[in-house]
Amino acid sequence: MTVTFKKKFVWKVNAKKEGKVLFKEFCKVLARPNIKIEEVEINDEWIPGKAEWEHISIKIQDIPPDHDSHLTSELKNADEVELEMYGGDGSLFEKWSLKNDLEIIDCQYTPYLDDIDDRGEITYTIKYNDCSYIHKNGFKT
Repeated sequence: MTVTFKKKFVWKVNAKKEGKVLFKEFCKVLARPNIKIEEVEINDEWIPGKAEWEHISIKIQDIPPDHDSHLTSELKNADEVELEMYGGDGSLFEKWSLKNDLEIIDCQYTPYLDDIDDRGEITYTIKYNDCSYIHKNGFKT
């Protein structure tokens, strides 16, 4: 069977606890993981200082209202969150693994106003201390 997505790229979030998958859902990633490096002034010169991962926001769509608390509790229990990007042909394009001290900073459930089933979307803002990147060709950082 051949998988074909309507969009060029599709994201999927996987929450894991000790290697066991807690849930997998398609999502929107509002921005890829990004690192911020503070500058420090020493003797009138600026040098790179402490590096810190910026928070990331993901949006899971088409969620029934009774399912959002289940996803939130599973995400709070996770020790690793994987973000996988798939190409239009269904093949894995890139993968991000967020680890260490995962914390949900913000969680917002927004119901769709025109939906009969009361479905909606949930947006999570996640804080993490470690991140690794894997490219489709096996390149890893």
